[in-house]
Amino acid sequence: PDAPALDVLAQVLGDGASSRLFQQVKEKGRHALDVSASSTNLRDAGIFDIDATCLPENVAPAREAILAVVEGIKAKGPSPEEMLRAKQLTLARHYHGWESHDSLAHDLVTSEIYTGDCRYSEHYIRLIERVEAADVLRVARHYLNPDRLNEVWLLPEGAPDVSAAPPARTQQPALQKLELSNGMRLLVLEDPTIPVMYAQVSIRGGVVEETASDNGVSALAADMRLMP
Repeated sequence: PDAPALDVLAQVLGDGASSRLFQQVKEKGRHALDVSASSTNLRDAGIFDIDATCLPENVAPAREAILAVVEGIKAKGPSPEEMLRAKQLTLARHYHGWESHDSLAHDLVTSEIYTGDCRYSEHYIRLIERVEAADVLRVARHYLNPDRLNEVWLLPEGAPDVSAAPPARTQQPALQKLELSNGMRLLVLEDPTIPVMYAQVSIRGGVVEETASDNGVSALAADMRLMP
């Protein structure tokens, strides 16, 4: 139910040159080469994502500026001008996804997978039109908090460590590392704030393990597992 408001929030924060993150983190602060925000809304759970690219020496200032923008939207919410722009961009992108038979088929399938309703896109338009600034403020305060924050930084060797001062968390789940009898390693991370279970199995393969004589065997094995 919060997906439309989260989509509008992503537009306000980080879609285009007039978005808050772009203006404050890149243009004014000069902390990042690029920055954006997006919301992925699935049937059971989702991810609100902020991406930034910057020079190694600007990682800490960029991180601080991004978090400041997040706190700013949580304090007062979006302006009427931001709401109008965000809703127009969201709807324009949505309509663009109906321009070809291929994109329309993709829309039907993803709507069924993500929401359980293949016609969800038709309702989505009306839902976006109904989103108010108060809705965006509510989802920003509910979802964009330190207890839900996961950070990943891809840094060159020798770059300063930015993990020394993470945002304060009220309760951080403990990661369990187990080794099964067959030698496989199992990582378990419980999060009581999300009412779903997600599992992933990763096996070494691809160019890391293959040789010239068996190149491509990992991709072939993966494709065979997906065949009906």
